[in-house]
Amino acid sequence: MFKKFSLTFITCAALHTAWAANNLPSPSEQQDFIRHVAPRYGLSAAEVQNALDKANFQPSIIKAITKPAEGKSYGDYRKLLLTPKRIEAGKDFIKSYTFAFNKEKKLFDIPSEIVGAIIGVETSYGKNTGKFRLLDSLATLSFGYPKREDFFQKELAQYLAISKNNNWNVTKLTGSYAGAFGWPQFMPSSYVRYAVSAYPGAKPDLYNPNDAILSVGNYFEKSGWVSGGPVAVPVTISPNTCTGKLECNKRQPLYPVSVWRAHGVSVPANIPDNLKASVVTLKTANDTETWMTFQNFFVITCYNISINYAMAVFELSQAIKS
Repeated sequence: MFKKFSLTFITCAALHTAWAANNLPSPSEQQDFIRHVAPRYGLSAAEVQNALDKANFQPSIIKAITKPAEGKSYGDYRKLLLTPKRIEAGKDFIKSYTFAFNKEKKLFDIPSEIVGAIIGVETSYGKNTGKFRLLDSLATLSFGYPKREDFFQKELAQYLAISKNNNWNVTKLTGSYAGAFGWPQFMPSSYVRYAVSAYPGAKPDLYNPNDAILSVGNYFEKSGWVSGGPVAVPVTISPNTCTGKLECNKRQPLYPVSVWRAHGVSVPANIPDNLKASVVTLKTANDTETWMTFQNFFVITCYNISINYAMAVFELSQAIKS
């Protein structure tokens, strides 16, 4: 959507030292960004320029986004997240916020253990919401990460608009290197679409656990969660299951269970033939695990597209529930 930012210098006083030294956007390129986003997001040109003048380029953010934890093998990734401490904290979290979980269940009907697991994986139940200034994260990725610059430019603009509408100080909010914030680590666009408050008439505060719980529930409900439906079950497959016509390791459920059964997948008897499913294989320390995944697993990947992430959330949820 926006013009691709070339590598050149910048003369804006506040940005000159931090950004020009790293060859990031020129004044003309900033103006191009401002022309696109200011009217679309209800901002003045001065408001956008003022924010850009306060942003700092952070090379560590570019480094972090190119080596995400989700790139590890599932065995290594699971070790990071499915710890006894996180499991017990998840049980305590659900017990401590019964008001919000009961309200979430009534409004959105997402299992408490799934909502709790998301917040547990994202921020250890609010203990680690990120230390990067959101302005720096989003500006750095908007102008220093060409692979996804359009996405982050929209998120930056959305963040500026939310900050204006909510009377936030645009330089104060902190979050992840990718620009996600609050207990559930929503991107700014997700805040606009899904954030809700537990308190009538109040604006959502994702640093408030009650609002965070309801907002995750709303996210999952709006993303297509099937109430009472399965998420994933372990299965065994024949050697040729994933080498023929069937595609494996896809986020979305592609084929009816009956088709998988006909191609050598051993599926628990209680899983209906007409239910659509996918089959994924995950690398562990010494072997692989094979799972059949369904619509609700796909919904978890809407939160984070990594199959490793979705499976870790599911397994953590089951441990919390037990």
